[in-house]
Amino acid sequence: MARKGRTSSEVWSGRKIVMLAVVFTLGLLAIWCRAYYVQIVSGHALVERAKQQYWASRQLQGERGAIVDRQGRLLAKSVSTYSVFINPAHIRDKRKTVTTLHKIVGGSKKRLNRLVREKSSFVWVARQIGDRQIAQLRKADLPGVYLKKEWMRLYPQGHVAAQLLGFVGIDGKGLEGLERSLDDVLSGSSARQRVQRDAAGAHLYSGRAQNNVDGATVSLTIDSVIQSVAEDALAESVVTFHGKTGVCLVVEVPTGDILAWAHYPFFDPNQYAKSNARVWKNRMCLDLVEPGSTFKPFVVAAALQHSVCTPDSRFFCEQGEWRIGRNRIRDTHAYETLRVDEIMRYSSNIGMSKIGLALGPERLYRQLRRFGFLGTTDVRVPGEAKGLIRPPQTWTKFDLAAASFGQGVAITPLQLARGYLVLANKGKMRPLRIVRGIDKAPSTRQVVRRDVAEAVLRMLRDVVEDDGTGKLARIPGVEVGGKTGTAQKPTPKGGYGDHFLASFVGFIPALEPKYLILVMVDEPHPQHYGGVVSAPVFKKVGMKLLAYRGEAPLQERTMPVAGETVRDVSIKSPVQRGLNREQATDDKVPDLCGAYLRHAVATMARHGVVPQIMGKGTVVRRQQPKPGSSWNQSKAGSWKLWVTTKRSKDPCR
Repeated sequence: MARKGRTSSEVWSGRKIVMLAVVFTLGLLAIWCRAYYVQIVSGHALVERAKQQYWASRQLQGERGAIVDRQGRLLAKSVSTYSVFINPAHIRDKRKTVTTLHKIVGGSKKRLNRLVREKSSFVWVARQIGDRQIAQLRKADLPGVYLKKEWMRLYPQGHVAAQLLGFVGIDGKGLEGLERSLDDVLSGSSARQRVQRDAAGAHLYSGRAQNNVDGATVSLTIDSVIQSVAEDALAESVVTFHGKTGVCLVVEVPTGDILAWAHYPFFDPNQYAKSNARVWKNRMCLDLVEPGSTFKPFVVAAALQHSVCTPDSRFFCEQGEWRIGRNRIRDTHAYETLRVDEIMRYSSNIGMSKIGLALGPERLYRQLRRFGFLGTTDVRVPGEAKGLIRPPQTWTKFDLAAASFGQGVAITPLQLARGYLVLANKGKMRPLRIVRGIDKAPSTRQVVRRDVAEAVLRMLRDVVEDDGTGKLARIPGVEVGGKTGTAQKPTPKGGYGDHFLASFVGFIPALEPKYLILVMVDEPHPQHYGGVVSAPVFKKVGMKLLAYRGEAPLQERTMPVAGETVRDVSIKSPVQRGLNREQATDDKVPDLCGAYLRHAVATMARHGVVPQIMGKGTVVRRQQPKPGSSWNQSKAGSWKLWVTTKRSKDPCR
């Protein structure tokens, strides 16, 4: 029997097949459309998003450059540390966070409670914390509490050259001294660095930064051993004669290099907040002082330059007292007629006044300007003061007389030293230098004739080696020259009081100078004469300077020359003097491998050692000399610490 048509079930089955085919077709079409969108339309963007899951960039802040002395000894260096900040929006349990932070980093709970409620996404809690605190915070793993790597400035030699070096603030900016004036050279820059991460976000690989971000190392002309000698001798004089402050400058004459730049009182730039601006002050280049009799050689040089007199010219010194109008000028002794060289030797104010009056204000002013007393020395220190000398048309007769023996004019100790450097260089102006390598090539110009400078040098030799006022500056076996100064200090109300500035500036040797040493002690008492207070400092510094440089007579050698071992000698190590250190409990070098760099440096500093840092990082991986070596037998030049960035269980392997 033939079928007349399909049943309803068959029809429905056919429809289901068609519908299923349509669904599959649409699904396949959607997949292809999606694939097209992912691969073609959004492919580039999705690739970038994938990269971001495994690669990131982070901001790098370069390390601040180190400061070293002329022998490469470390004066200032940055070491890495961490600071704590919070993002209050990420903190889940404020009470627990405050309690834990209070326990680990300290501070008042009231302050911490205020900080965790700040609206900002970045709030400092504590800066430059210790290693134990860092470990405790990492273990606590508090949500919303983060550690940020920073650089902490370390001055391993303590107060050595502190007023010259200055210091940096907690944010790494130079605030005083060379740290401030050379901030653009020392400061590290910022850069982005690519970092590979795993699925959990941990860093696997760090690519190179886009450029070098570390600051440059600055090498100074200072020699830290000579600096220490100058500081010791200066401090002894200031303390012995009850002075307020003191400065001592040592200059290498042929080059103009400053070998020592000493101040007293001292301060430790590692803890500058414990001192004040009066102690930080770089008086060598900021304090304007009336130089007194140390100014007389320039007046004599001006008079000789303009042929007003000769070294043998004679002037009547009025038997110790002379009136100009209502003003009275006195000498310490009742001299009658003296030659010019004797006026210098015995430091006669009356004789110098008459030489100045014969020279006249215009010629004296012009010559003082040629000596550089009206400008700055252009040494790389911040805020250097200019000399203060009034225009000659405003001078009275007494003003000219007073200026001739160093009163009524004001200059800095640094300017005074540069003036003496002209005489030492046979009349040529040579720039002073404190920074090596980045200064321009020195230029010279003739300030006074060579024969004039040589005549003044002979007079200064007689001040010390003959019967002049500088006899206490004599160095056995070496002929030296110099000039004493005992300047009355002006009072705030005008006129002069009973306080004095005792000074001495001299040369070694006298007629062919290699070294220039300036010493000033402010308000010593009861003794206040420069020949008594400051001249002995010149002698002490000069003798040790010559011994250290191998230039002293053999019978006077009391310390090793530069390059030899400098331990167990009469001068103290810079670090020994600069730090408040504990006495060593034994004489063996400890095992410093695995220690953090700053702890290792502090340990060595307590034993009077400044190591050379090799590599980059914060953890010691190798040391020289080896653990167990004797502190006393190891050579100062052999101390080295090699560092790494990671701390492992055995970093020395």
